[in-house]
Amino acid sequence: MYDAMKLLEIFLPINLPPSLHHQGFKLWLSEFFGIWDSVYNDVRWRMRIIQLFTRLAWNNIGYIDWGPWLPQIFTRILRGFSLPIGTMQLSINKDTHYVPDISRWIVAMIGNGSSCLQYLRDLLMAIKSFYYPSNTGKFQKGLIEFVLYMAQYFVDRIHLEHKVCPDWHFVPHESYRLTEQDITNFVDCIKEYALLSIFNKDYTKEVAEACQYLAMFRPDSIVPPIVDKLLLSTDNLIEAHRFTSLLRCLIGMTRQLVRQTSSYSRGQTYILPLLMSILPGIDLNDFEKTSVTLDFFDAIFMLISCIDCSSAVHIRNDLNEIEKEVCLSTAKFEDFIAKFLDRIFQMINILSTDVSDAVINNEDQRDYDMLQVKLTSIMTSILQQCSNNIYQMIMKEITHFIAGSIFLPKVRKLVAGLVRAMVKCHPIETLKCLLPQTCESIKKILDQTDITLLNDHNGDLELTWYLILFAELVQARGDTLLAYQQMIKLVFHQSIRILHKDSYQAISIAIKHLLRSLLNVYPIDDRLNRKNFDESFVDDLPIRTWGQNVDFNQIQVHYHIPNVDEIDFACDFVNTFIYSELTLLKENFSKISKDERQRSLRIIKRIAVGCFRIVPRIESKQVQDLTWGQKKMALSFLCLLLQKHVPIPSSCIETCLDFLIHDNIELRKDAIKAIAAFCRLQKPPQIYVEKSFKEILHSIDQSVSMVVNDLSQPGDRDDNLWITYNDYKCPKVQTEWEQMCFLDKVFHGYYQWPKMIEYPMNKCESYIRDQMPKYVSIIFDRFLDKNFMTKFNKLIIYDEGTIDFNKTRFLMYK
Repeated sequence: MYDAMKLLEIFLPINLPPSLHHQGFKLWLSEFFGIWDSVYNDVRWRMRIIQLFTRLAWNNIGYIDWGPWLPQIFTRILRGFSLPIGTMQLSINKDTHYVPDISRWIVAMIGNGSSCLQYLRDLLMAIKSFYYPSNTGKFQKGLIEFVLYMAQYFVDRIHLEHKVCPDWHFVPHESYRLTEQDITNFVDCIKEYALLSIFNKDYTKEVAEACQYLAMFRPDSIVPPIVDKLLLSTDNLIEAHRFTSLLRCLIGMTRQLVRQTSSYSRGQTYILPLLMSILPGIDLNDFEKTSVTLDFFDAIFMLISCIDCSSAVHIRNDLNEIEKEVCLSTAKFEDFIAKFLDRIFQMINILSTDVSDAVINNEDQRDYDMLQVKLTSIMTSILQQCSNNIYQMIMKEITHFIAGSIFLPKVRKLVAGLVRAMVKCHPIETLKCLLPQTCESIKKILDQTDITLLNDHNGDLELTWYLILFAELVQARGDTLLAYQQMIKLVFHQSIRILHKDSYQAISIAIKHLLRSLLNVYPIDDRLNRKNFDESFVDDLPIRTWGQNVDFNQIQVHYHIPNVDEIDFACDFVNTFIYSELTLLKENFSKISKDERQRSLRIIKRIAVGCFRIVPRIESKQVQDLTWGQKKMALSFLCLLLQKHVPIPSSCIETCLDFLIHDNIELRKDAIKAIAAFCRLQKPPQIYVEKSFKEILHSIDQSVSMVVNDLSQPGDRDDNLWITYNDYKCPKVQTEWEQMCFLDKVFHGYYQWPKMIEYPMNKCESYIRDQMPKYVSIIFDRFLDKNFMTKFNKLIIYDEGTIDFNKTRFLMYK
């Protein structure tokens, strides 16, 4: 039954135009629905038939009247959730279904005043208590996914119905296209259960995604209740998990929160109060809360520009009350960013004074790395789209925090992330402010100490930190580094021979960043809004562009393309440092220590990889002798390329035969697979015979009178009894065996018999020694070779201790 439904799902036409529906689903839909409604014997085939109904409904919206079947459909859906009702703890999953399919099926039946939405309300009302977070169990996964996929497929349907160029396979009836009232009714039906599930600890991600989809349609119904709950949860110390659940849910709808639309623009009034209220979420005692808080800041600052627009209230006279409120609130941006930086600095200082700095496990390191990535992204978004006043404040705060400080390994990446954001967004000002002082500090430390510092494996914390800071600064745009090339080369001259591991790793990273900045082609400005943020607000008001769509065809991407001076700087740098390191390894390889060799090799690797972009392609001869690993890879690819209609080269077969007696067991295994495939492809074709049904009955001594008429009569009948095992008569001689009709098509005879039946005879052609094709004779001769078979059998005996019964080898012999 499963195989039959699988084939029907694949081959039944469900995308026919309305004029051909009488030749499509109208022929079989009622019968199939009756089978689905009455047969309960197997879950797998019923999942297949549900997939068939789902695809049919989705591609024929408005052309099928599902109304009479809605009670049965929703009853089966309810039973399929397998809910523990009453005293039952576990129910038998006889009606288990695939949640995405039933969700899409329901969405396809909505529209034109259909009662489907009312049935959906009744279904959700019946299972409402199971959505409460206190009711836990395996059943909740299906319930949460039901809400998620309902919202997701509703979004898909709206998208397909409103496409400028409609898809050929999705043409719903005009009267069934979703209206604004349908959208409102659907959101009102689903939102209560999505909001109930927000505090479900196991499926927070799925609930957040469902709320995001619903907010796309009706943000005024979804955003305010979540924001209100979030603002209340910031002061709730008893149920701290509510804060993270609500904030994670709000992250997905930040665009609806910050964007002005004709239907909803009040979300912008929440931005500054939310930012201020959520700021205490940066808490080292709760890493999950800190991570989610930074995710929210990252999502918000990607969509807005940090500009004080409060003066626009006095300049423009076209502002409504909400816009005036938002403009006045933007005066708090500078205060918020200052407090945000204070929080970050406080977190870094606390981590710096942690006595456990000496031992950092892998999990903690991953957490710090994640914080660094998020912090860098937030600062980059702020710096790219902020006013000059805010930028100057950020620059002043960060440089003041860095000046004269030495940071321990645990927090170096966090501080480096702040510098990286400044270097990316404002390279000229950042280099002018930080690079000379950093280079001077490195020079001062190395000048004041003797040469033993270079050979000291313990290193110097201050020097290591300045080298890491230096590595971040040379990530600036290539042309901005040209003014400091003498200063940069001096730092490398003084510090490239340091043996302390963290220090020379910082130097190698600096080499990588420097050469990439000078030689690579990369985007240097990925802002979506390139307007001057410091102009007056007469022509443009920044808050009106928050979260708005951007025409990708109008984005002017600016790239860094290396100029002659940058290439000369890179070439001079490579020539200066790579040859000295190569000479050191060549002349003193056995004399220098292991640590010095590692340092030198790392430096050479960074320089070589960095300059590959300007090195011409090296021509070399083709490798003739492959390693066994390369041979295995080639043989594996060969097995995947074998096809019946593509002739197999003789050399290919001979190579695989040679590998059957190879010393490497992995190659022998792949060779057995290849030879088994060759033998299967070279088998002579089967002989088929075509007879009428009457001729078949006559050949098996059955009465012709039992033949039914052309009407469809599904089920067991006298005329199809002969194909069952109970009525099978075993042939006694060779001719009877060859003439015996074994139907290889299991569907023949269940409904009715075709006029002509083609079936394979129980015999096939055999190759004759003198008439064998060359590709067959190669295998034939090799397996007649006694020496070959002796070696092959010995290897098989040897392999028996390492592998179990080899099915592929058995098929090769067969």
